[in-house]
Amino acid sequence: MCKDVRTGHDRDARFVEVSVSELKAAAGRVPELAYLRVADDIAARIGSGELTPRTRLRAERELADYYGLAYGTIRRAMKELRARGLAVSVQGRGTFVCGERHSTAPRRRSLLT
Repeated sequence: MCKDVRTGHDRDARFVEVSVSELKAAAGRVPELAYLRVADDIAARIGSGELTPRTRLRAERELADYYGLAYGTIRRAMKELRARGLAVSVQGRGTFVCGERHSTAPRRRSLLT
């Protein structure tokens, strides 16, 4: 659960509907929330099925151009998606959509292997 930036109510990140034009319009007024709006937009696309598991997201610089925001803002949005368990980054490969909520905690090895 996280806070809806428009209403302040708790909500599930998978059901957020934020248009790119709303992101661009709000980015200048409330810069500290721009990364949350981008993260919510991508989370909504994941929740709707537009972005399926194992889909590689665009490069952060491309996303910065797409949303009309600074590169650092997009990096922070990607960090938020990883924290929510919706994306995983692989060095040298990119950022990918996870299936169900992905845990970044290390997996325990089986005692049998």
